[in-house]
Amino acid sequence: MKYLFTIVLILAGLHSNSFEKRGSIIIKVDGLKKAEGTISALLFNTEVGFPDNPKSAFASAEVRVIDSNPTLIFSNLPPGKYAVSLIHDVNDNKDLDKNFVGIPIEPFGFSGNKSLFTGLPKFDDAAIVINKDQVESTIRLIEIF
Repeated sequence: MKYLFTIVLILAGLHSNSFEKRGSIIIKVDGLKKAEGTISALLFNTEVGFPDNPKSAFASAEVRVIDSNPTLIFSNLPPGKYAVSLIHDVNDNKDLDKNFVGIPIEPFGFSGNKSLFTGLPKFDDAAIVINKDQVESTIRLIEIF
């Protein structure tokens, strides 16, 4: 019996990551002008692919826009650094519509709300750190046109 108890303790130590505290990121969207369409968000846990490669995203979320205060929640996240990019897909075509030169004509935004004056934000500029149960962040939508 003593050996069985020792084995159980060793196995529990090997799987200590399964006991790590998980958290959530609550994203509130600000600056919505039309209560229609869908807010689609990508959550990244590394700089690879941020801000616009869905294949590199750690997770994604969508919410139908039914009022001017949409909220998205990413749950069960291990502690760490994350960044969020989102679009307001007004016409629900599952794409960020752009004009003929490639400039977005639908609203979009990033955690950290960095100005686009110097280009798209880097992962560290948009980082949200999870080190507790729940973190809230507000993303201001950007409309170029």
